[in-house]
Parts: sequence; structure tokens; C-alpha cells
Amino acid sequence: MGKFRSTFARLVLAAILILCGELPAGGPLLIGKDGVARRWNTASPVVLNLDQGPLGGIQDPDSLLVHARDQWNAVPTSRLRLSIGEDLPLNIENFDQFDEWTSKNDGRNPMIYDSDGSIFDDLFGPGNAVVGVAGPALVSGKGAIVKGFAMFNGDESSPADFEILRAVVTHELGHMLNLDHAQINGLPFFSLCANRGTTVPGFGGVIQVNDVETMFPILVNAPGLSPHPMATLHRDDWAAISTLYPVSGFGTTTGALRGNVVDFSGAPVHGVNVIARSVSSPFAEAVSFVSGALVVESGSTVPAARRGDFDMRGLIPGAYRLYVEEISSCFTEGAGVGPLDPPLNIDPSDPAAFLEFWSGPRESSLDDPLDAETIELAPGEVRELQVILNGTRPRVASISPSAADYASSVDAVIAGVNFSGATSARLSGPELVVLQSLNVTSATRLTATIPAGTIPGVYVVTVTTPRGTSEETNVTYTATEPLPVVSTIAPATLVNDVPREATVFGQHLLGATSAALARAGSPSIPIEITRITSAGAITIEVPGGIAPGTYNVVVANTAGSSAPSSGTLTITELVPVLLGDPSPPRASNSGARDVMILGQNLAGTTVVELVSPNGDVSVQVISTSFGQVLFRVPGGVEPGTYLVRVTNSAGSATGPSTFEVRKSSGGGGGCAVIPSEPGHLDFPALLGLAAAALVARRFLRRREDPAGARSPA
Repeated sequence: MGKFRSTFARLVLAAILILCGELPAGGPLLIGKDGVARRWNTASPVVLNLDQGPLGGIQDPDSLLVHARDQWNAVPTSRLRLSIGEDLPLNIENFDQFDEWTSKNDGRNPMIYDSDGSIFDDLFGPGNAVVGVAGPALVSGKGAIVKGFAMFNGDESSPADFEILRAVVTHELGHMLNLDHAQINGLPFFSLCANRGTTVPGFGGVIQVNDVETMFPILVNAPGLSPHPMATLHRDDWAAISTLYPVSGFGTTTGALRGNVVDFSGAPVHGVNVIARSVSSPFAEAVSFVSGALVVESGSTVPAARRGDFDMRGLIPGAYRLYVEEISSCFTEGAGVGPLDPPLNIDPSDPAAFLEFWSGPRESSLDDPLDAETIELAPGEVRELQVILNGTRPRVASISPSAADYASSVDAVIAGVNFSGATSARLSGPELVVLQSLNVTSATRLTATIPAGTIPGVYVVTVTTPRGTSEETNVTYTATEPLPVVSTIAPATLVNDVPREATVFGQHLLGATSAALARAGSPSIPIEITRITSAGAITIEVPGGIAPGTYNVVVANTAGSSAPSSGTLTITELVPVLLGDPSPPRASNSGARDVMILGQNLAGTTVVELVSPNGDVSVQVISTSFGQVLFRVPGGVEPGTYLVRVTNSAGSATGPSTFEVRKSSGGGGGCAVIPSEPGHLDFPALLGLAAAALVARRFLRRREDPAGARSPA
């Protein structure tokens, strides 16, 4: 397995500057101490001069440069163009040749194929995971870039790595054109560098790997995708190259967001990532700028007040929301993003913490960090904004103990960061529990008491300070309880005509989750818990229509299920009432027939009879419910009209429902009729078979006609 697959999770795309007197910063890669981005002269194309050597196992490395050239040339709002010129006069194979050809002012911009990775080993050390490096190489006294280079690592590469290397080459040409790294959509696919998933607060949908920007510092894994997502430009890449090299009218067809980021004291904040996302297409249409990107970290002659400035151009007109976040602490040295190395670390609990939205007229040092104002941008519009950081919301790392019995108060220790000035600590779960006796012992630790009687279950722990409430994380506290014990039920007897409530008494019922009626030989019947009064009592609702009898109650809580109650609940019923005639209202006595009758108080029906002056007929009860009984009338019952009588545990009801039994009719022509029972044909079916046989017989006769005569159609 080659380098590209065995170490994919950490393949680095590097930017490097090999000249003196210039410094890197966010946005453009190369910034003067005067805060001016260095640029290529766009009067003619920037010419790329290709190495003559191979690139590992890649069969046509020059095609990688052709693809990358075409990507950057296709940006309609950028006037910079690339072309491929004459090859270098040699194959650059070692560090000395690399140093010579990237430092001399000869009008060439070398594209170097380090086929075996030996030059990368000299630059970054053996075993490095850097697959590409590029940047401006020489700048004129007037600040124009006059030479650049890019170099690609072919060590252990194979034809299967072609798509990966197309992404590498496209990315590195961006550096040569003086673009810095960007952090917009790539972090979810490099989990070591951020505690986040594929969603972004305030926006719907999820980030897909196809949304990753070309200038993200780490090569993301995208197996099977062609082209690799980083081999094609994202909106942020378009905006960055167009901001450096804008065509005429760029500022009139697109919008811009400018302003600064300050802390709650009003001081500028240098080095936070400012992102504007489209409301309708938040991941495809997004642009970023690192605050103070035009102010280098040391030696800058730019006024200190500009250290929090941002200037995002190239936004497609429409609705946006703007927020700020940390640059990931993973992005340092050649993989850096922005002017600071290491990045600004506001929240030590998260390597790339989300900070807050711009809140429009509500923006202040005490606003809700998730309060987002929508910005409507028209073509050519420039909006001026100021983001006031609240400071950092607290973050909870642990609670000790993480579980305890609900019946007693618990002294807990909560650890995390940014706890200074904490005003409350809470548990959110089966109920909202405000912890008592809050005591902040340091910015990373507080103590509080969990009150006795907390409803058992799992709770998320949060802490609130004047800077906001911590996000709900996987830090949880569990209030535990023993198995429930059920003793008595009151009232002990209920009539089943309508849903009725009863109180169940026992122990450890505060976390009750379900209840059921149980009796030997029958399936349990779920019943609803309508109210939990205390650890010793709950209210249940027994539905109407339950079959009469004596039941025990079983209750389940967070620890498991109770044994059947020691006391019992007796379900009784009222005298039955019959409504209307059965369905069907009549049937032949040729065979058994199932009949349904409707009424009330029928759940406990034990006997159904057909009543007539000539004698009563007992029939089989098949099933019952509160409103109906299904019974089976046997064959051979004497014809006549019968009253229906049903009997339950409370009494009997006779009529007014009637059921008619008819005598079975015989067939004509001396043919007997077969009774309509399962597995037998009735008379209409026999007629159908006879007709089919007649047709078949006529067909066979035609086939046997020696003259081959046919009947008219």
C-alpha cells in the first residue's frame, strides 16, 4: 500500500516561502509589512515550466498541470491567466537543483516532479506526509511577484493516485498564485482538527465531501470520486483569486462584507475565521476571511486597529449569515491558515471552536451567540459590520460522580473551561434540575449539589456564565433507582365501560416508564401512566373494554420491571346491551357460519344463544370486545327466526337483535348441491366448470375435423 492510501488521514498540502523580507498571512499567502498583498503582473499569462522527469507511477504527470491550469483560468471574475511554456532543461532530482532553480531570477516558474520524494525528505524530514508544496519565490522591489514554483511528491504513487494528485496540483498552483489556505467545509472530514460534525449551527442540511474547498490545508479522503472534490474550485477559491486579480466590474456584479472583529472590551481580535454562508446554499456558496489577514504577525507597519479587519468580496447577491470561529489548532507552519502561527486559541476545550454569529442591531458583548441576523446583499453592495465577541461560552468536560441514587442529595464536581462568573449549573433530561449551592472554585472547576428526589434518568450537564450557556455535549449524569415495588391499587375495583383512573402505590416509582395489567394465562395489557405523583404513587388510566377479571399491576422504571403487585385490581362490567341485528342477519343451515353482533358491555361475554319458542341453541363464542361479539352458528339448525341472547358476568340481554336460519335449497334436474364449506365448490362454481368443459369440448372437436373446416368467428 502506497503513501497516498496508508497515510491519507494526514496528507498535508503545504505552502512555503523561500525568499526574505515578506511574510505569510491569511487570505493572500504573501503580504508585505505594509499590509499590501503581493500579486503577479496580469498583462500576460503566468508561464509554467514543467520538469522533464517522471512523477512516481503517474503515467502522464503533465496532464495534471493542464487540468489545474484550466481550473484557475476558468474563473470568469479573475483576469489572471496561466499558460504552459517550455519544459525545464533538466530533470530536477535533488535539493541542490531545487534550491538553484527556485531561487534564480531567470523568468521561469518551475513545476517540479519529485519522483521519489527525496527533496521532500530534505525539506520536511524523512517520513513526512507532505504531498505538495508551492508559493511565490521572488518579489520585485515594487512588490510584484516575478517567480513562483510548485513541487509534487511522487513517492510510492501509482496510477490509482491520479485523481488525488490532480487535487494536489490544483491546490499548489493556488499557492503559487499567492492564495493562502482556507477553512470552510473541510473540518468535518478531518476529525482530529475539530470537535464538529457535518452540520453548521444556524443552517440546514449537512456538508458533503464534494463541498470541500480546493485550498483546505489537508487532502480529504474521497474514494471513488472523479474528479476529487479539491481538484475543482469552490466559491471561496473563486472569490479569493478574483479579489487578488479582479476583472473590470467585479465589484459591481458581486457583493462584499467588510468590517472588524473586536472583543468585549473593544480591542481588535487578530486571527479568527470569519465566514459568510448563503442562507439558500450554505455550503456551496460560502466565503471566508481571517480577521487581520493583511496584518502580518511581526514587524507590521499597519496600524494596530486593523488587526481585526476582514474584507470578503465576490459574494453572489442574496441572503447571508455571518459568523466567526477559531482557526483549527492543527493548522500550523506550512499547513497554516491566516496570519498567526500557532492560531489564536480562545477556547482551549475545542481545537476549532465555533464562536458566534453577527446579530445585526442586537450585536453586543452579551448577545446570544446563536442569534443570527440575515444579511441581504444586492449587486455591488458593500456592507460594513462589526462583530463583538462575547468571550467564550463555558464548556463542560466532566461531572463527578456521573451517577448516583435519586433519593439522596449529591455533592458534584463539574470540570471544564471558561467557568468564571458562572451563574447556574443545570441538568436537562426527564426534568430540568437547577443545581444548588453553586461554588466556582476556578475557571475550570465548580461544585454544586444535585437535590434529592431528582427524577431518575439520564441528564445532560450545562453551565451558564454571562458569556452564554455551554453546548449540550455527551457529558451526562444519571440519577439511578432500585427496581420498583408495587403494593396496592385504589380504587381496587373499576367498571370497564369507559377509561378510568386509579392510583398505584409502592416504592421507587419516580422514574416509572410503563405499566401493565397482568394475570396468569393471559397476555399483559399495557396501560398509560398519566401522572407521577411521587416515588410512592403514580396514576394509571385503565382503558375501557378490558375483559372482566382480577389483575395484578406491573410497573417498569429505569432499573427494570417490578414483580406483580401484592394487591389486585378487579375489573367488572355492566349488563350487556345489544344494538341492531347481527352481520350477516341470516344464513343457510347447510353449514357453519360466523356471525358478528354489536352492542355494549360485551367484553366479558361467556354465552351466546339463539332463542326461539321451539328451543334455544347455544353457539360458540369466538372472540369478544367491549362493543362486539363474534360467534359461530353451527350447520343443521332448525330454520326460523331467533332472538340473540348474550350473557356476561353481570347478567344477560335478549334481543331485540334477531338472526334468521334458512333451510338449504336443493339443485334442479336431480343434481345435489354441495354445501358451501371450506374446500368444496358451491353450485355457481359447478355451473362455471360445466361451461368451461363445454367450450373445451367444442375446441377439441374443431381440432379433430378432418376437413380442417373452421366455424365462423
